[in-house]
Amino acid sequence: MSNFKVIIVGGGPTGLAAAHCFAKAGIDYEILDRRASLDENEGASAAVWPNTARVFAQLGIMDEALKTYFPGIKWKANLISSGQCVGKSDVMAMPEVYHGYPWMLFARPRLVDMLKRTLPGNPKIHTSKKVVSIDTTSTGVTVHCADGSSFTGSIVLGADGINSSVRQILDEKIAQESGLEKPTSYQTSVFKSSTVGVYGYCEGRIPGVEPETWYETHHDGFTSQLSGGDDMTLFLLYERLPAPVNSLEEGIRFTDEDQKAFVDRTADHHVTPTVTVRELMSQCKWAYMSHLEEGVIDKWYTDRIVLAGDSVAKMTPNSGFGINTGIQSVVAITNALRRVLQATDTPHNAALTVAFREYETVRRKNVEQTVHASGMHTKIATWDTWLLRFIDRWIVPLTNGYLSMRRLVGPIVQEGIVLDWIPEDGYKEGTLKWNFPRVTASKAVDSSDSDVEKGLVREEVTEV
Repeated sequence: MSNFKVIIVGGGPTGLAAAHCFAKAGIDYEILDRRASLDENEGASAAVWPNTARVFAQLGIMDEALKTYFPGIKWKANLISSGQCVGKSDVMAMPEVYHGYPWMLFARPRLVDMLKRTLPGNPKIHTSKKVVSIDTTSTGVTVHCADGSSFTGSIVLGADGINSSVRQILDEKIAQESGLEKPTSYQTSVFKSSTVGVYGYCEGRIPGVEPETWYETHHDGFTSQLSGGDDMTLFLLYERLPAPVNSLEEGIRFTDEDQKAFVDRTADHHVTPTVTVRELMSQCKWAYMSHLEEGVIDKWYTDRIVLAGDSVAKMTPNSGFGINTGIQSVVAITNALRRVLQATDTPHNAALTVAFREYETVRRKNVEQTVHASGMHTKIATWDTWLLRFIDRWIVPLTNGYLSMRRLVGPIVQEGIVLDWIPEDGYKEGTLKWNFPRVTASKAVDSSDSDVEKGLVREEVTEV
């Protein structure tokens, strides 16, 4: 596959996970990122669910992940704004019981660092590269950056987040083909924000935070999440907006004054039984305020450009599925590309379109379900309606979250896919069985008889 190269735009968890998958498949790649350093503070925390942990095990990086995350979080304490604990259970330990692999909480910069330093060989990562245009032909792509540099490859993978420059370029190409007048808003208009958030961290375990505990406060229009380890306390604070906005189209950005006003409005809400927002923020080392967009775009690819992660689908972070959704998508892309490249390392556009269509077919339903489930979690936590408040206050405590973890979250995790040609020697399974069966040496996907390899473009693509 030496003639095929993927230009990955975005060096966050999704882009780095793509690099791992491509390296395993023998696919060449280069990473371009707009930031000066990949591990800058962009998001305080990151959750890895068992479906992603299963992929980490395939990639051979699970041991490093276990050294990097905050271990032992099993308790969840449900609070109301006064600090009263209305329920506590070991529900955070249940993902491992249900699926065989643990739920893991990371400081996002540490997760990025782990993914970067475990890349095999000499990875080509270029920072301070803001993509401004992409030229596509029948044989490849050229990516142009704001500093005048350019990079050539076979395809572009846009894993550059909610403010994706690759998505904007894809939209412009689609607009040219469709005669639309406003190409930059063609798909950006999908993303709406009903909540805003302040997320950050404090150094050390602040007083009032018990070990192994995930705190979640629910209130009318407000919710918070807080946890961490001995050396760091991570938090997210949310506030419901009076009405949804499209912050991307409207160019809304928050200032330090906006963040201060947010903290002042929510200062007396408790984030643990003994710690208020005011006390938390007085010990804060770093924080950032942003809109929490939701939505799934319609067009995921065109010609030699394909999108994954937050550039395709954005969800509220309450359920911690964002990074997992992106990593699952690059697994699907790698599986589909590998089948194409078994036939030729210079595939034509039609064959790539088949691969991209297969990726979308495999992933779209799960992505849409995850966005919806995450949004519902946020609505329940902020008591969006009287009915949701009633359910949260009086129905959910009856099961201490076990029913939701098993019946609502469980099926999303069960649908996790893996690299379909790498045998799972350390395979694990819990009480809920995986929909994607264990990959063994005898069951690993062999593309030798695939339609793509024969040079045929299928009209219909079935799920892997």
